[in-house]
Amino acid sequence: MTNTIRENMSFEEMIEELNILVSQLEDGNLTLDEALKKFENGISLIRASQKKLANAEQRINILLKNDDLKLSKFDVCLEKSSDSELNHD
Repeated sequence: MTNTIRENMSFEEMIEELNILVSQLEDGNLTLDEALKKFENGISLIRASQKKLANAEQRINILLKNDDLKLSKFDVCLEKSSDSELNHD
């Protein structure tokens, strides 16, 4: 798997691929060369997934850095009742 393909994979796809690789390695039915290739692929997927996580964390930090941003709890029930009150007026 090339780096370009890994970059186009979603985080979830990477985790799924890692799970498959781990299962294959744990089965013990691979030759040493096959196991090493799978292990290298797994390390590459881990690095790519860590990069995606770091990018997501950076985006979240940028969004939360805004001092004007005030986060508050969102009450779905309260919002639904407000919406229904608006529709009845």
